Amino acid sequence: MTDGISSQGLMNVQERFPVASFTVGSEWVDFPIEDDSLSGGNRIVEHARPYRDGAKLDDTGSQPRRWTLNAIFNNTIREPGIPEDPALYPDVMNKVIEFFNRHETGDLSVPVDGKVRARAHSYQRSHSRDEVDTGRLVLTFIEDNEDNVDAASFSRPSVYGSAVRLAEITHFTAEQEGVWSGDLQDLLEFCAELEGLMRAPGEYTAAVALQVRSAHRAMRSVLQTAQTVAQGNDESQQQTNAILATYGVPVNTILQLQRMLDVTAYATSEKNGQMPRPIPYVVRQPTTIYGIAADVRQPVAALLEINEQRIEDPFAIEPGTYRVFERWP
Repeated sequence: MTDGISSQGLMNVQERFPVASFTVGSEWVDFPIEDDSLSGGNRIVEHARPYRDGAKLDDTGSQPRRWTLNAIFNNTIREPGIPEDPALYPDVMNKVIEFFNRHETGDLSVPVDGKVRARAHSYQRSHSRDEVDTGRLVLTFIEDNEDNVDAASFSRPSVYGSAVRLAEITHFTAEQEGVWSGDLQDLLEFCAELEGLMRAPGEYTAAVALQVRSAHRAMRSVLQTAQTVAQGNDESQQQTNAILATYGVPVNTILQLQRMLDVTAYATSEKNGQMPRPIPYVVRQPTTIYGIAADVRQPVAALLEINEQRIEDPFAIEPGTYRVFERWP
């Protein structure tokens, strides 16, 4: 009954696949491809043995998979999941090339294989006189298992959950090293309020920035006191000498305050970045934004915001690739 399987039927299956896309962090780009190829294999180590034919084979794992995508960019292309704005040529084409300068692992969505973690490896752009306002890219992506530990694996401490702890350590260290300042107690209160604002909804971002400035003023005041003692140029030289003779140079206090300044400086950007990252969501048959929201259990308003350029009518969403959040708090 092979005659019953028509080429039209195969096309219908392919048309239901999502478009190709690449996501790095909170940014992504969708692009049409004409064809793709996938290569992979196993890492085989051959051990030849004396007086034996052949070799003993050891499988040391799989080679990283490599995808080669042939993408085409022309403003006459109409494909579900590809928005008309920005223009495919040259805007989206140039945006794809920009993603190769990120040097970060991202989510590659290939129509047949789905989403994989991969690194943008190489690209080759070409234009032809026979194709007006058309560009082509040959893109190569390599699978990344992300098991390696490098500098990117070490992240700074989060402001949320660490500001008060750091303030308490600083307070204790300053007392141990003889640095007395009324701003130490203020620093504890500022950091407690800062952590409270970090837990609040997103509209409190401006209040976080204001609280950071207050905390930084207290930190710099204590830091100036500690540095004055360390340099021995206090107005009361006798008092400074007594502190140095009893406690020594307050090196730990200075280092702890500098660390606090570095960590809390990221409070505003951390507050803005608390939203979970968006991921592709494939719609296979017409639906509404309420249907998507019910499926992923996420607020309608949030889904409309991240799909602003993709959804024209929330009550008539055509098949294609949209965006939802990876998780919802």
